[in-house]
Amino acid sequence: MYTNPYSYTRSHSHILLYLPQALSTCFLKIDEEMRAHQQADGRDSSGCTSVTCMVTPTHLVCANAGDSRCVMGTGECVLWCMVCDISWCIV
Repeated sequence: MYTNPYSYTRSHSHILLYLPQALSTCFLKIDEEMRAHQQADGRDSSGCTSVTCMVTPTHLVCANAGDSRCVMGTGECVLWCMVCDISWCIV
């Protein structure tokens, strides 16, 4: 059975209020789990980057970890920095 994702978003728009915190919680949990698997001497040679975006007809919610960047462009080639790292992007 086909479910129109746009009708779900419109009828459950209150869920969008929880997305930023949910994404943050997920990223922090992954970080916690990776830190738990460090070598016995405390060194960690693993690495990971990620960008996650949730797009609805009315909202765009993005989260990033590591050195990942997210840039959104329109048909007119207008670009927006969607995630911000304090080392390179000042809002």
